[in-house]
Amino acid sequence: MIPSISTPILQLKITLKKSNPPIFRRVEVPDGFNLANLHTIIQVSMGWDDAHAHQFTVGDHRYIARAIPADKAGIYLPAQSILLNTVFLSVKNKIQYDYDFGDNWAHTIELEKILPFVEQTDYPRCTVGSMACPMEDCGGLQRYYYLLEVLQNPTHPDYFEILEWAGGDIYPEDFSTEDVNKDLKAAFKTL
Repeated sequence: MIPSISTPILQLKITLKKSNPPIFRRVEVPDGFNLANLHTIIQVSMGWDDAHAHQFTVGDHRYIARAIPADKAGIYLPAQSILLNTVFLSVKNKIQYDYDFGDNWAHTIELEKILPFVEQTDYPRCTVGSMACPMEDCGGLQRYYYLLEVLQNPTHPDYFEILEWAGGDIYPEDFSTEDVNKDLKAAFKTL
């Protein structure tokens, strides 16, 4: 979908549930994008690797991007066929996005504003965010906070093991909208 001057832009806030301080991203997305596009935006802006299953929950319906076996027909619907302008009908509408059912990364996505299209602006884009996203396969939010706590204490018995597993120190406050936008532009360069 190529956005045009008549395309409304949705300002969405993506928040990792139960994160404290909040880990969030504010993104601007053309309303004609679909849930599969939003999945890619979330993966890029949060720093995930798209290595695990995911789903969107909108009311009583669940949507995924990948094919589902026939015996599950009717439980999941294809995310590619659901446009954002049919999901986010008014400001304050919220949906849920779950990623990696083992680590259980649950996100709330809220429509904060509907904005006019701004010419010569690359969409989708991230306008603000807070905190680095936890790394893949770290065991969930509680385990992530434990890793951060251990890495603050070099005398902790698990310090060197966790430091090696993490590939070095973890910087939980690192976040760059410029880096996210560069990656979003690359991910959506064909639009």
